[in-house]
Amino acid sequence: MLKRYREPPEKSAELLRLALGLMSKQEAGVHPISYAVWYEYVGGFSAALRAEVDNLTKDGRKLDDETTRRLYATYIADLDEGTVARLGDNLKRVVHEVSESTTRAGNEAGVYGEKLSVLGTRLEKESAAGELPELVREALQDTVQMRSAMSGVHERLSSSRQEIDELRAELSRVREEAMVDALTGLLNRRAFDDRIGALVSASAGKAETFSVVIADIDHFKKINDGYGHLFGDRVIRAVGEALKAGVKGRDAVARYGGEEFAILLPATALKGAWAVAEGVRRMVAASRIRRLNNDEVVGNITLSAGVAMHKAGEPVSALLERADAALYRAKGGGRNRVETAE
Repeated sequence: MLKRYREPPEKSAELLRLALGLMSKQEAGVHPISYAVWYEYVGGFSAALRAEVDNLTKDGRKLDDETTRRLYATYIADLDEGTVARLGDNLKRVVHEVSESTTRAGNEAGVYGEKLSVLGTRLEKESAAGELPELVREALQDTVQMRSAMSGVHERLSSSRQEIDELRAELSRVREEAMVDALTGLLNRRAFDDRIGALVSASAGKAETFSVVIADIDHFKKINDGYGHLFGDRVIRAVGEALKAGVKGRDAVARYGGEEFAILLPATALKGAWAVAEGVRRMVAASRIRRLNNDEVVGNITLSAGVAMHKAGEPVSALLERADAALYRAKGGGRNRVETAE
């Protein structure tokens, strides 16, 4: 475990289970920051944090993302985000270790219980024949009691192993949710960074390359100011759906941040990537989004995009800078257009 958390594996697994249960009931996203706050809460490591969380969640209220991040900054500031991410990885390891330990203990209890059962049966037969001295009779009674006790131990260990298996599945689910943007259901920035890093690594020394598209909703601030943030969220979701509909196979779409999106296109050259981006741009430009409060249909929502193809040996940062530069040329060229990196 990390230095800050010195609990034995069994205790850590219990804290993990409690933290996941509470975290899943909040309005905040499932991410390392949220996880750190709730692990700190259930562990009782900060009385001040626990008191404030209790106050904030009384009467059934829930913590949103902004409040969760404020709590993290106030009470857990000495742990950076990288450390919090490693905490989740370490706890996954702890759950695995506890599960393995419980499995071994359960198997051993089962084997020992079977031996006691066989021994007890033999002693009972010989006792019925009147062939056992008193000392052995007492041993028989002890064996019967031990057999019963071991049976109970085996049942409890089996139950614990099942609970830990369920906990491992829940942790896996939470980790998957931590890679998804809550508003659009697309990959989030963290997942995008992982995917593009993996593509760069996979392309090392190979002829196959990939392309990336960075897209941005035009004049999004005006949309928010003119129609409100709720409608702005509807626009972001609608554009995300259009981007997702415009890709296929191993292609991946992520919400890059705010009103910005990214598309990863494995085994795709620059010309093909431009065609994908142009198709999505046309789809968005042709869309109409209805406001919920008055049924007004809003059009003129457009998208600008920059496309870049990965060069052999190029780091992720350089690739994204080229795609960003192409995006800004599209913005400067009048918006509602796609530009490719030089």
